[in-house]
Amino acid sequence: FPVFNTPPTIQFKLNSNPRAVGNDEVIAYTFPTRSFYWDAFDVDGQETITSIWYSIDDTLNWVQLPGNADNVTLTEIEAGEHVFYVKAQDVSGAFSETITFPDVEDSAVPNHWVVKQPQGSILLVNDFAQDQNLYDVQNFYTGILDELVGETGYSVWEIGSDRTPAVNAQNSLPFSPIDIEANLNYFDKVIWFAHLGRPNLTDAGLGITRFVRNG
Repeated sequence: FPVFNTPPTIQFKLNSNPRAVGNDEVIAYTFPTRSFYWDAFDVDGQETITSIWYSIDDTLNWVQLPGNADNVTLTEIEAGEHVFYVKAQDVSGAFSETITFPDVEDSAVPNHWVVKQPQGSILLVNDFAQDQNLYDVQNFYTGILDELVGETGYSVWEIGSDRTPAVNAQNSLPFSPIDIEANLNYFDKVIWFAHLGRPNLTDAGLGITRFVRNG
């Protein structure tokens, strides 16, 4: 009986990465913390997956995780454009394909991921996706903050929406509560404005609660 090994497969967990709606030549922005989630599978048995390997920006400096790992949270990522790579390896040494975020061959996700460094001690959260066309409401708040603390005294976090009609979908609320809390924890004060129609306050509730609990 000849025995053949089947290499593992891997894919990002459904909805764990932001979507690009209508145009994939867009930028997904984050602060220096970003979590990635995936599902790895092997028809020879899940126990045959011995390692998960990930890297950021190149395929030379891989970091090894246990075979049952299904996520990683990257912190202190340098400002600028980045690419995340991840693959699975089985007991025979066979690798899955390497998947990436962003993936320029996948029109459903943004083509660019850019990390921006927090500035100032105040975070202005624009949770009003429809405002992210003309920025009438955001400009109202930034005008006040410019006078109070100066242009470098605060940061802006725009939370888009991938619901119909999609606006700034590539910057919708992060999948992981860890990332939401981390975004808030870069700052001492948060000004969060939202629209009555579809705010993300409920979905971000765990991160907000932890932020407030931490003082």
